[in-house]
Amino acid sequence: MGRDEISRRRFLALLGAVGGATALGWDWGAGTSAAGAQDRAGSVAGTAGNVRVVILGGGLAGLCAAYNLRSNGADVVVLEAADVVGGRVKTIRRPFVNGGYAEAGAVRIFDGHAWTLKYVHEFGLDSKLVELPDGNRLWYLSGRRFVTPPSGQAWPVDDMSDDERADPIGAVEHHLAAGFAQVGDVADPTWPRPYPGALELDRFRLGDWLRDRGATQAWIRFLAALEGNLLDANTAQLVGREKADHSARTFTLQGGNDQLPKAFAAALGDRVHVGATVVCVDNDESAVTVAFRDRAGRRQQLTADFCVCTIPFPVLRRLRMVGFDDEKMRAIREYQLAPAGRVQLQTRSRFWEHDPLGRLSGLRMIGTDTRAERIWNTSATQANPEGMLQAYLFGDNAEALRAVPYRRRVKAMTTEMEAFLPGISRQVVASYVKLWAEDPLAGGAFASAQPGQLSWILDAARRPAGRTHFAGEHTVVRFAWMNGALQSGERAAQEILTRVERRA
Repeated sequence: MGRDEISRRRFLALLGAVGGATALGWDWGAGTSAAGAQDRAGSVAGTAGNVRVVILGGGLAGLCAAYNLRSNGADVVVLEAADVVGGRVKTIRRPFVNGGYAEAGAVRIFDGHAWTLKYVHEFGLDSKLVELPDGNRLWYLSGRRFVTPPSGQAWPVDDMSDDERADPIGAVEHHLAAGFAQVGDVADPTWPRPYPGALELDRFRLGDWLRDRGATQAWIRFLAALEGNLLDANTAQLVGREKADHSARTFTLQGGNDQLPKAFAAALGDRVHVGATVVCVDNDESAVTVAFRDRAGRRQQLTADFCVCTIPFPVLRRLRMVGFDDEKMRAIREYQLAPAGRVQLQTRSRFWEHDPLGRLSGLRMIGTDTRAERIWNTSATQANPEGMLQAYLFGDNAEALRAVPYRRRVKAMTTEMEAFLPGISRQVVASYVKLWAEDPLAGGAFASAQPGQLSWILDAARRPAGRTHFAGEHTVVRFAWMNGALQSGERAAQEILTRVERRA
């Protein structure tokens, strides 16, 4: 077991302690049921016979809500604007050669992600789970290139404190312990409002909060190289998620994580409609009417008893929304998704395994303070001899890449990487660039509350408005993960089932 893994387990132990459309007579009953799904969802239960629910968005949250509602007798229709289901779970297979693939969305499934693992088992995908262990990690900080030093040897990073240089990874415990102690009970469905400590953390960006607690700027840059450039993140939101989802082992689905949303879609059959772009949601006291354009561009509408909206708020604010209260509309206007990006590089060989500093390996193989940020290595999931790397960028680094003309982005990134991964430019055989801020169906990668927002915006985002219920990673503490999206889908389904039973 490497030093990185030991420190990670210590860290986890700390967490454990502490208008105008024409009605076309939509045929609700024409679809295929979720064959064999009755009573299999487990934690979502109720009776919803003859209740019609329209689901906006065919990502994991929407698919999960539809699956559980259908399993309990509801008639559902899922409207997805893209040509495929999955949302921000997206596996890319072209233009890679020899069966190579990369994730332009969710990569990791942690051993503590109960909702994700539940549905992996539900759809018989257990045999596809493969572990992505950490390995011998390379660092490039302040122009110095080195691997993780042996225990007891100080790190060659100037301007850190002596304690930080002795064990920068272990210093995470020291610098974040107060946050985990004061953030409160993140399992409370009303969090963070009842917890003064969480509301105090809500005032700060993570980088500012760490500096106020005595962390050096050099260590803060190291933290960005370790976990990503999330220094502008809302401290309460980030600390709350880490406390809710502490895990040690990391998995993925061999062959692509898009197998999970595809399994949901197969169970739902022709209840799922792709190429359906929602343009208006009219939410009145007795029903919800949704206007959309189908794949051929024809404007249609349907009316349902309830709606589950999983559309990300940056996209939702471009729609016409009728019958929603002021606080919900304010949340839709103001809740942002963070910028993030990946530059996927398929390489001719896995040349890093022969590095002069030793064999480099593991998923999170390289951490840097450059604009390339972190280099993840998913080669272990590939059945072919080529390698697969990705530069994974958050915040300012993703925005800087966005400013580069599209055709020059791979060149810009490989040039940046040459400083710590010599020869990478000559190794690339295929590439793919994903910047979530440029995705018209997302507008960003994951929920990102501004300082002072979380105290009201999380509650405003997740609570129902009239007959419309809301799901998606932006409505839960476990933001950014497939796990949180699935949890939110179950919650929205249960909310509707409870309302139906009370009405009966």
